[in-house]
Amino acid sequence: MSNENALSVLPVSTLKVIAKMAADAVASRREELGQTKAVFEVDQTVVIRATGEVKVSKSSPDAVIAQKAEPWKLLVAALELANTQLAAAGQVGIDLKQVVRAAETANPELEKEAKKVVKTELARIKETVRDFKWGGVSVEGEVTVLAKEDHRPEVVPVPEVAVPF
Repeated sequence: MSNENALSVLPVSTLKVIAKMAADAVASRREELGQTKAVFEVDQTVVIRATGEVKVSKSSPDAVIAQKAEPWKLLVAALELANTQLAAAGQVGIDLKQVVRAAETANPELEKEAKKVVKTELARIKETVRDFKWGGVSVEGEVTVLAKEDHRPEVVPVPEVAVPF
């Protein structure tokens, strides 16, 4: 499916300026289209001059992290894994209240080791799962309407005429 149209012949930077200026102009004027369902026929020639500056930041390979080291997600994942294994062994699972009570007496060395393991594993995931991230685009500019002409046929109201009976 192509998004090509007559404007596709213009440079992207020009289209960015026109798009921003058009969006800014329309933003506060929605009410002009009314509140009821309607169709507006448009047939207008508009000559514009677009000037401005389009700034693009650098695009780069993006390391996608499959998951973040969010403590609650890690805790839930650990409980699910442990409870699955315990259930398979015919044993009762661990609930969150037990974990909270056990955290009071957790071994600080094991906690440090857990942090290292998580950091290392996330770094490994980050290095193996890659994507591409486009740089941001900012636009400053203005559009000047040099000429416009409406090509819609003019509707002339017909005066009411009294018809005698």
